[in-house]
Amino acid sequence: MDDISLLGGTTKAQISKGFILSHNILRERLETAHAFRTQHKKFRLVMTKLLSREQTVVATKLNKEKTSDLNLYKEWFNFTRAIREVEDAPILIFAVVDVLDLASPL
Repeated sequence: MDDISLLGGTTKAQISKGFILSHNILRERLETAHAFRTQHKKFRLVMTKLLSREQTVVATKLNKEKTSDLNLYKEWFNFTRAIREVEDAPILIFAVVDVLDLASPL
């Protein structure tokens, strides 16, 4: 008995054309995730530096003026929250995404 009769009249070449090479899709997903993390790291460094600088300006005003200006405190906390949001973004995104699930979008 030859291979074609064992495969129901289909050649090995025809069968292999129907294969989905999951390792290529997985590699692309991992490269996309890596690119995101790399770009986010750069973004995080710039944003943290910028926001920290602004936060320092507000803290200096609070210390110099010995004030209880509620708006300055709110501004300081807003910078703190913004820094935390930038730092937490990848955790929040990848907490709901399974990089290895090739059926779901990334």
